[in-house]
Amino acid sequence: AIFACVAGKPFVAIGYQPKTAGIMTMLGLEEFSVPIGEATGERLTGLLEVLVRQGPSIVEGRIRPAVARLGAEVRSAMRHALHSLVPGHQP
Repeated sequence: AIFACVAGKPFVAIGYQPKTAGIMTMLGLEEFSVPIGEATGERLTGLLEVLVRQGPSIVEGRIRPAVARLGAEVRSAMRHALHSLVPGHQP
């Protein structure tokens, strides 16, 4: 899911651990996450059909903005963590 987002590709995530649902929620793409126990051919085919029809608009309208937002959050958290290691730094 993360690599597909960074590459700007539409995708369906099959959740085999809770982290899959977590990242999809962070991305705002919950409807494209299927728990592994609920992954049926019919359900996956339906989602893939949506992606074929709406892929470019999903990428531009949802995936790219989510990647930019999360990237900014990660950079901010890393700056804060690194600055906290500097002696005498005031947050």
